Amino acid sequence: RKYKVISLEELVDYIKNKKPLPGNSVVITLDDGYQDNYIYAFPILKKNNFPAAIFFITDKIGKTGYADWAEIEEMAKNNIQIGSHSQNHAWLPGIKDKKKLEEEITWSKKILEYKLNRPVNFFCYPLGGISKLARQVVVDSGYLGGCAIHAQEGYDKYDIYALRRIKITNSH
Repeated sequence: RKYKVISLEELVDYIKNKKPLPGNSVVITLDDGYQDNYIYAFPILKKNNFPAAIFFITDKIGKTGYADWAEIEEMAKNNIQIGSHSQNHAWLPGIKDKKKLEEEITWSKKILEYKLNRPVNFFCYPLGGISKLARQVVVDSGYLGGCAIHAQEGYDKYDIYALRRIKITNSH
């Protein structure tokens, strides 16, 4: 179909520098860090040399059904951008305490960076749930951007900390 798969970093660069995207551009992102990302998606992405971003819930890494550190490291070495999906997959709009948001957002970044010895530049809001305070904590934590789901009311469509995505599930 002649889609051009670009990385999340490339997308943010296009937006920040107000450059037009190449025609038919798509960014591949996967949430939660399930082990099936490693078993099924990763080999296809690698074979086709497609960049992608996978967002991990740090408290789930290595648990049943989730990728472990060795699998994450292998993906990171092979064109997969590793991102944070919080510590516990909490509904962030429901958290009004900034310290609790920092635990979810900032600490997950620090854990991933420490374990993988590489920067973690992107955050994905669990369940697409974004709030002004959560967005600010993402900015303050040093992320280069954040991903949400669908169009978010009250956020500019070019807001790199509220990047819009389309949710694809088995029912699509």
